Parts: sequence; structure tokens; C-alpha cells
Amino acid sequence: MNFIIIFSTKEEKMGFFIGVGLLILGIAAKAAAAVKIVAACLKVAVVAIRTMLPTIIMIYELLKELGLLKENEKPEEIGDRCKQAEEAGIDRTKFNTFEEYEKAIREFKLDPEKSKNISSDDKYRYFLGFSSMMVEEKLRNKFDDFVKFAKCLTKFDDLKVFSKEIYETFKEKDLPLGKIDNFFNKDLKTSEDIAIEKALVEAWQKKEPEKTIDDILNEFKEMKKSAE
Repeated sequence: MNFIIIFSTKEEKMGFFIGVGLLILGIAAKAAAAVKIVAACLKVAVVAIRTMLPTIIMIYELLKELGLLKENEKPEEIGDRCKQAEEAGIDRTKFNTFEEYEKAIREFKLDPEKSKNISSDDKYRYFLGFSSMMVEEKLRNKFDDFVKFAKCLTKFDDLKVFSKEIYETFKEKDLPLGKIDNFFNKDLKTSEDIAIEKALVEAWQKKEPEKTIDDILNEFKEMKKSAE
């Protein structure tokens, strides 16, 4: 089933971001138009957030690797800040740019007592909403594509080492990151398969220039076997 969502306001788009993150991870839900992130924290996600956690953590690691999050920033703390800030009237719609909103979130003073009463699930949901805006507005990437890449990285340890090089190479070539999982699962048409393979080889060689193309292709074969 395909969902077609038309956003009439910036508020609706922001509120729907978390719903997007859940949909692409296989959660059968559709968020209604919403003004704030909290409005998209669907009941279906209460259980789902735990099953999504490896992918959420990988999103966090990717954003750190790409220099968008600081080493000392943790996903739960970011989510905590977003939730408390939103309750204090600070949300994306109050700012002209994501950078201004991001600065306000980082500078927001947490109330330790309120933090104790916010569940880990909620903190991760809010982090997911924040990261979706970061990917869409700062990286200019589709969040669903970014999450598919993160999910793929949780399956293949060998890919994690090359995550930054893969991201940069695919960005340069305007290739969808979400197709990488299809590549290792042998789900691509020939033309797509060749383009993705070529880009991955290039990314590998940026990190390990001493490796030959044959060496890299042999690694890919082993990874495809492990996916069977």
C-alpha cells in the first residue's frame, strides 16, 4: 500500500517526520497532520521503538561520522532536549532555519526532574524526529533513504568501516543509499547493480587504496552470501 501525504504547512511536515521513520522500518501506520513532534509519537511505536533501536543507534553513529553530531552528544539526551524544549514552546516552526533550531536545542537547559519522567522510548522517538529534520534539511537527503542505509549497516559489519566514504561517494554520484541493501540481497536490475557496485568499489578504494578491484569484489561476494 502506498501513502500519499500532502503537507499544507511546515508544521504538518515536521510532525510527520517521525511517522516517516516508522513507516520505512516496516511499521504499518499513518500519522495525521500534526503541529509538533509529539503528535507523531504513535501508539504503535511504543513496542516498535525497541525493535528499531539498532537502526536508530546506527543513524546516530552515521550522523556522528559525518560530523553533524558531537562525540559527547547521545541520542537519548538529544531526544530529551527536543521533548522538553517543545513543551516549553521551542519547536522547528519557530525558526527560519534548522541551524537556528538546532542551536536552540543544544543550548536548552534540561530539567533533571522532568528527564526522569520521560521514558527512553520517548527520548528515542524525539531523537528520530530531530535526526530526520537534520538529514532532510542539512544533508538534503531523503530520510527514508538514509534510514535504509543505516539499517543495511546493522546487517553488514564490513560496511560500517566505510560508512563515511560510501555516503560521500553516493552523494557525489547522486545514487540512492537505500539501494545498497538491495545490491547485497541481489534485488537490483543489471544496470542498477552495475552502478551501485561501481560506486561501492570507489568508496572502498578511498579508504583502502591498496586493495584491487578483484579483492573488493571478492569481499562483496562473501557479503552477498551472508545475506542469503
